Amino acid sequence: MTGVKKSRTAFQWLMIAIKVLLLIELGWLLVVNGLLHLPMTQTVINAIRPDKFTVRWEQAWSWYPGRVWLADASASGSSRRQMWQVDVDSVSGSIALLPLLLKRVWISDVSGVNIEYRQRPRPSTERDYSREEPFFPDIEGRKVEPALPLVPKRWPWRVAIEDLRVSGHMVYWIYQIRGEAVGSALVDLEYRGGGGPLELDVRDTRLDLGPHWINGDRQVFPSGQASGRFGFAPFRPRDNRGWSMLEFMLADLVVDFELDSLQFINAFLLDLEGVGVDGRGRVNGRVNFAQGEILSGTELEVEAGRLSLDVHGHRIEGEGEVDVGTDTGGELNLVFRYGALQVVPPGVNEAMLTGDGLVFRVGGDAFILPRERPSSEQREISIAVRQLSVPNLALYQRYLPSKWPLALLGGEGTLAGTARMARNSYQADLSLVSDNAEMATGDYHFVTDLEAALNVSNPSIADGGSRLDGSYVHLSNARLKREGLEPPETWSARLDIGDANYHLLSRAYKSEHADALDLFEVLREENISGLLAESGGRVELEAEVSSLGWLAIFLGEAYRTRVEGSARVAGVAFLERGLPAPGTDVLLTSNLLGVNLLDYSAQGEGAIQLSVIADGGASDWHFAAKLWSAGMRRLADTDFFMRDVTMSLEALITDVSMQTRTPRNFSLDFRIPTARLDDMAVFNTHLPAESPLRFGGGEARLEAEILLQPQDATGWLRLVSENVELDGQGQSLRADLAADIALAGGVPTDMVFDLEGSEVRLDRVRVAGEKKAFDDAVWSASLLLTRGETVFRQPMQLELEARLVASDSRPLVALFQNQPGWRPNFLANAMTVEDIEGQGTLKLNDRRLVVPEAWLTSDNIQAGIKAMLEPGGNEGRVYLRYRDLGMLLKLRDGGRNIDIIRARSKYDAYRVPGQSSGQ
Repeated sequence: MTGVKKSRTAFQWLMIAIKVLLLIELGWLLVVNGLLHLPMTQTVINAIRPDKFTVRWEQAWSWYPGRVWLADASASGSSRRQMWQVDVDSVSGSIALLPLLLKRVWISDVSGVNIEYRQRPRPSTERDYSREEPFFPDIEGRKVEPALPLVPKRWPWRVAIEDLRVSGHMVYWIYQIRGEAVGSALVDLEYRGGGGPLELDVRDTRLDLGPHWINGDRQVFPSGQASGRFGFAPFRPRDNRGWSMLEFMLADLVVDFELDSLQFINAFLLDLEGVGVDGRGRVNGRVNFAQGEILSGTELEVEAGRLSLDVHGHRIEGEGEVDVGTDTGGELNLVFRYGALQVVPPGVNEAMLTGDGLVFRVGGDAFILPRERPSSEQREISIAVRQLSVPNLALYQRYLPSKWPLALLGGEGTLAGTARMARNSYQADLSLVSDNAEMATGDYHFVTDLEAALNVSNPSIADGGSRLDGSYVHLSNARLKREGLEPPETWSARLDIGDANYHLLSRAYKSEHADALDLFEVLREENISGLLAESGGRVELEAEVSSLGWLAIFLGEAYRTRVEGSARVAGVAFLERGLPAPGTDVLLTSNLLGVNLLDYSAQGEGAIQLSVIADGGASDWHFAAKLWSAGMRRLADTDFFMRDVTMSLEALITDVSMQTRTPRNFSLDFRIPTARLDDMAVFNTHLPAESPLRFGGGEARLEAEILLQPQDATGWLRLVSENVELDGQGQSLRADLAADIALAGGVPTDMVFDLEGSEVRLDRVRVAGEKKAFDDAVWSASLLLTRGETVFRQPMQLELEARLVASDSRPLVALFQNQPGWRPNFLANAMTVEDIEGQGTLKLNDRRLVVPEAWLTSDNIQAGIKAMLEPGGNEGRVYLRYRDLGMLLKLRDGGRNIDIIRARSKYDAYRVPGQSSGQ
């Protein structure tokens, strides 16, 4: 019986508990539902913290404690920095009541249908929202007030929402982005007041997206689909805004969008600065992303009717495709494939590349957020070009340093090849072809067929230099470009690069920049021309050139120097800061080298050596040219007058800028160790046709050592001829001639020289005639210039004062006696004198020879001469005095007249035509 009694008691207690629960439920239904239906309830709730939140509903009910159903409900609120509003057709959820006493809001099993959500920031001094402000949503019933500073609270509210199921039609307007979708999603949310942290997990997402807009009427995309999961790992929203939120974002979504803007691709650019994407197209595929890293399984495809890729200001625009994915190693590949395209460089509105076929790739370790540490070792960008057209080569000049000698002025061509750059390495294999490239070196402008290739590879800029072997520049069919003239002469040049140790960044640059070993960091600060201007290293080169006119870069027009001919080139170039540096040594060899100097040209086998001996802002070069087995002629002539010439030119040329033929001021050491003069008669071109003494023939040897300076000239020239033939008054004589020409000064650029101290000597004069002969090995005569000035060009100008010394007059007497007609012996005996001395002045200009006055004296005889010989005729006076007898010989156009009356006074009174009394 006792056991039965106890069972009934337990049952009674159970019934009592059920009755209590039923009473509570009945009370809950009556009281809570009654309150939910009273408008006063909303008023009371909204009076608690109206500045923080307000609520509104049309219908509300609760079937049991902790769970509420609302229909046509709305809520809005304002935190210290944000304002928000949510409207829903119906919503239900369960809330834990007791934790509310501890400021904990736990909501679960929530279901919302047809939701509209709005959120906007309050104006803040920390960030300027003035540009976006017109596009933020309005929050119903709330005035926009400035943000308040965050005040840390000891016991902040904590909110946790579990299993929030949203479905139906969703409309959202967050900041300046607004859109709508139809579908469903399951959401978990945790948030702590006072700025976070916030954690969000949106899963089982299936959405059909409608139009999305940004900044008013700018459409992001018209429609799309998304399914999968996304959210945020715990983070503080107030400390992580904008792109920094991606560090906490989680997403595994399958998407299909028609986008009016492709800027979302910028999120996959692996924190590359200076690279951006825009355009419009359709994107579909899967993206798997976690806290800044693209995970395995990501595979997105974008078909873009308009694809714009900006790479450091270079806009690549056209039709294309974009692939985003990860390989088996977990690295990210972002590939842009273009069809029809154009590439526009910064600062111009003209395409530098057009055509079909360009691939741009970004690859790396799949961590896409900006990082303070150096970029990943796996970070890499590459480009592949397939025969694109180059409309204007001049646009590529911007990539060459301003101090380089070669300039691109225009022309069309094609570009093909590949290039790749990683953090610590780079490689390129590019080719450029043009059949009308317009170029310049210095002041030489020319049009040429161009073939160029750049083959450069450096696996580690930290460990060594680059290889350049296989790189070349070939010019053919090159012709000077002149106004109104297209010369038929063409030339060609081939430059091939051999072994090289080339550093894109010089040692000085690396020492001055801490981030110089990270090429991505370098490109943020430098452009291509700036990098090339800092380059250095050692490069072996070989070349063939059919024209050496470019050497004017070194020589300018000093001393009228010009180098012609073709040559083979071999040597080594050392570069520092993009320019030749000490150690550079290049040898040019030629089977037919032409060198012009002053008014003369020499051609023969030869070599030119160019070497840098010092550098600074510009380089100092040593120039050495040698010729052998050469011929020499005057520039105005076509035939050589000297053979077997060996000569050399040597100069130190300072401050060579490699850009223009600016006037050069340098000293030129000119030497002729040996040369053979074919015919001494070549000098007759400088003499009047009626000259009493002319060269009839004979060879000569020539030697010279001359130092030419801008305003001076020193040195010597020696001419030796054995058995030279001289023609005097129709008779010939032979002699040994030695001319020692001294250069005591001058202005070489004007061909003006001072010949003071020069001497001409005749030995072994031999006269052979029918009546009289002369041959005496010890006879000699010399002419010493006490003053001599010449302008040594054609026509020659000469003005000199000379002193004559001769053994005796016998050679002249022999010539006199051999003249046709009767010559009395007493006159010949009277003319035979010894120890002749004389002095006089001579002027030669354009084959017009003037002797203002000259005197010859011996023991018993004296002779004075005043004469003028020119192509139109000649005239003059010869005064002869033998002891006390004087005679005046008048000469005019071949006629002679002797006068013995007042012979001396008449001679003194005579003036050569054109000469004043003071001359």
